[in-house]
Amino acid sequence: MPGPERPPRQARGAPFPDATDALEEAARALAAESRFAEAGRVLLPALQLGVEEAARVPPGQRRLARKAAIFLARGGEHRLAAQLFLAIGDSERAAASFEQAGDKVAAALVAGRARGGISTGSATAGDETPERLKAAGHADLAIQSYVALGRFADAAELARELGRHAEAAALFLDAGMPFAAATCYFEAEDLARSLDALVRVPRGDPNYRVACVEAIARARALDVASLELENLLGEFIRSGPQGDEENEAFCVLAELYLGKSFTDDAREVLDKAVRARPGNPLAEGLLAELNARSAPWSPQPLEGLPDLPPRPPAPRIRTRRIEAPVPELAAAAGPPVLVAGMTVAGRYALVDVIGRGGMSIVFRADDLELGEGVALKFLLQGLFDGLHGAERLKQELKLSRQLLHPNIVRLYDIGTFRGVYYLSMELLSGKDLAELLKRGTPLPIPTALDYLIDACAALQAAHDKGIVHRDIKPSNLFVITSGSVKMMDFGIAKLHAAPSLTSSNLIVGTPSYIAPEQITGFSAVTPAADLYSLGVVAFEMLTGTLPFWHPDPMPLLKMHLDAPAPRLRDRNPAVPAELEAIVLKLLEKKPAQRPGSPREVAAALEAIRQRG
Repeated sequence: MPGPERPPRQARGAPFPDATDALEEAARALAAESRFAEAGRVLLPALQLGVEEAARVPPGQRRLARKAAIFLARGGEHRLAAQLFLAIGDSERAAASFEQAGDKVAAALVAGRARGGISTGSATAGDETPERLKAAGHADLAIQSYVALGRFADAAELARELGRHAEAAALFLDAGMPFAAATCYFEAEDLARSLDALVRVPRGDPNYRVACVEAIARARALDVASLELENLLGEFIRSGPQGDEENEAFCVLAELYLGKSFTDDAREVLDKAVRARPGNPLAEGLLAELNARSAPWSPQPLEGLPDLPPRPPAPRIRTRRIEAPVPELAAAAGPPVLVAGMTVAGRYALVDVIGRGGMSIVFRADDLELGEGVALKFLLQGLFDGLHGAERLKQELKLSRQLLHPNIVRLYDIGTFRGVYYLSMELLSGKDLAELLKRGTPLPIPTALDYLIDACAALQAAHDKGIVHRDIKPSNLFVITSGSVKMMDFGIAKLHAAPSLTSSNLIVGTPSYIAPEQITGFSAVTPAADLYSLGVVAFEMLTGTLPFWHPDPMPLLKMHLDAPAPRLRDRNPAVPAELEAIVLKLLEKKPAQRPGSPREVAAALEAIRQRG
């Protein structure tokens, strides 16, 4: 019986999406969270020119400039929005934006230029420059002139000299200098805005680590733990404290986490603080407090396999995007009724069902705010119930935003609707691999090689970021109409060597595809576990059968632990011997005996494909 028809495929070696695509994707995700000012700023690098070069925006970039300006205006950054509107020749919107910023002089100048009168190169009708206005004692006019010229940093410095710290901070943000803005907000005694500016400091900024220390202090004072703060601190925490001041900041952060019941996060930063400075009494005291809080689990082994422990108390959710469930609906038995035509969260119009499973239903939906199609996946039961499941969803979204790759599905947002969690994600056309394998017959060898090479590319991108997927299976590999594969569902993924959302005694994954080490120590798995699961998927693609199968999960898990993998050529003699050897190596019981990386596997598969 022939395998499924092979869809047309794009040429190999096609370039990855360019930087502009990635920036637009990032802006879209930020706008989806109503973070419009940040969405606009994300797009500025794609314009490849400073705002002061507004008049020289080429026609091909005006669409992007207009989108950035609209986002900035919606985010309240009216001065910067005005400059971009000027860049595309939209004087009417530029004048309106200056007016909304309270800058009536600049608004009048722009309006005058639109009428063919006054030039925007000066804050007055003559040849006065900002420096001359400043020297003449006209500080307000000098600031407005700097702004009209797009020289926001100069305007900010002058406002700061005048002691107008909040105004200086806003201007520093317009100049793309969040650390300076945070300092000014702090001088204005506005801790909340100071923290908001600090979390915008990029990792490459010379002040990044200082910004992290200060952000921790602000967050502790405000008792705030947000996703934005976590994104700022990711690299800071991974690299560990450097010096006594940073070590103290780690302890302050641990106090904040403990106050929020984020015990895994607190343990991670305290462990790093103690390793960096053994004998630190504050860190060791907090660690002792944390250990005293933790209730030990005592699972009993069953035939060499760990039992599931009692579910630990769920940590409180840190994200601001998950809405409180509607009480009367959340308490009702069963999931809510979801039908085409409904509008979810006042934003997503459900079009039709494109996927359904025991734990979820996926709708094609229209994003009414951005005018784009998305997939909306509702998690109806099981692993995603309750707050612990919400933490998993937040984890998936966080990891997804680190992975911009053509072979990985993009996630945009998480939220709740009538007590049920949903994910909005990239809308795809095609079928998942599980659907293609339903016939129980092997895929054509060239098709299987294509799919496996794409899966390797996705895994390599994740592993390069330190992320282990931990649930590779056919239903998480989506074959789009071009023939390429996109990897999905990082809901139980983790950062390698980082704290897990699961107990070390908890088996999470799909039994038919699970690696042996996931059975005995799930929280300690390495990227090699993904390679084993990929080996099971490869076996199924090439033979139409699973290497191990039993209707009961416990005997099946024992087979993964102890039973040798069967030979592929016994089930499908058409499999080349060298391809069989690669798959059997992926299925080695010991992680160290598997291939070193997905890149290594892809290279071997590519060599087979080239030989035909």
